[in-house]
Amino acid sequence: MNLPKSKAESWEPIQLKSPCTVLSLSDIHIPFHDEQAIEVAVKHAKKNHKITALLLNGDTCDFYSLSRFETQVKKRDLNQELYAVRALLVWLAKQFPKARRVFKWGNHEEWWSRYMNGPAERLANCEFAQLGTALDLKKHGFEEVRDNIIMAGELPILHGHEMKNSSGVNPARSAFLKTNHSSLSGHLHRTSSHAESDIFHNEVMTWTQGCLCGRRPEYARINKWNLGFAVVEVAKDKSYNVFNYRIGEKYAVRAA
Repeated sequence: MNLPKSKAESWEPIQLKSPCTVLSLSDIHIPFHDEQAIEVAVKHAKKNHKITALLLNGDTCDFYSLSRFETQVKKRDLNQELYAVRALLVWLAKQFPKARRVFKWGNHEEWWSRYMNGPAERLANCEFAQLGTALDLKKHGFEEVRDNIIMAGELPILHGHEMKNSSGVNPARSAFLKTNHSSLSGHLHRTSSHAESDIFHNEVMTWTQGCLCGRRPEYARINKWNLGFAVVEVAKDKSYNVFNYRIGEKYAVRAA
């Protein structure tokens, strides 16, 4: 007998061309976004960096209407959520018309997939039931990335939900313990960093970035979330510098 055919899937990273300067915006959660925080992040990035790549690093959509958690029926309006996300994509495309634009799935985007393969399974293979089509991603110049890692030079960028149970006192340290590798991620809505060196004194650093959404949702009125965003400057040799910005009181931006 022959060996059975493997069904294991490959998991190849998406490489951003070096050199580049990447603006990473994570956890916007439309329609529960913070308009002023988004404007501040974009304005600061355009003023202080030459952005050549824009990464929406997961949970751009909230998909409250598709949530598996208990929600208020009167607030469910999937059409309006989709329209609002499209409006953001149009606005961002105008802000960065020459930048490579990437739309990465987070755990909230995965709610779309679960819904289409669950309650709406008869629509699962319909072209118009695909998230990229529903959001007109190609029309607005966004590449769709589902669960692949984004590589900014030698730095892996994840949404963060790929690392299960990675919160803790210092989210960045938890990310280090999960990967043993430098990385940038969102998901936990908190700006943090962690550094360690290996036996050869090679520096390993992890960062988590803040969110760009409202911070008083009904399911977590008290939390440790903060507003923030990140910029990664990548050199031709794929080395990089990370600017992990925190948006504080009165929407003032400072490096974390």
